[in-house]
Amino acid sequence: MAGKIKSNGTGLTIEFSNGIALSIQVGPGTYSGNHRLLDMGLFEAQSKITKDLPESHTAEIALLKDGQFITKQYENEGDDVLGYKGPDEILSALIWAAAQKD
Repeated sequence: MAGKIKSNGTGLTIEFSNGIALSIQVGPGTYSGNHRLLDMGLFEAQSKITKDLPESHTAEIALLKDGQFITKQYENEGDDVLGYKGPDEILSALIWAAAQKD
């Protein structure tokens, strides 16, 4: 199976050929540095102006396989998602996901 990249309104999911996907999300409803923008009424305004997601220094990530969370196999923090992860931590999760065997 070939890998793929899908985007949605708050981020993207990168799925590797081994079937493991890393979801990277920012904005309202996520554990990211800009999750409060909705409360301040800024998320929709900025998204309409720039057509991009508002900048954040951190993101919420999750690892999945066959639609099931496998985040705890990567880092057992007690939840299906890991919040407030910076670029270096996201890169580590990408490397881990890509290195797993089918």
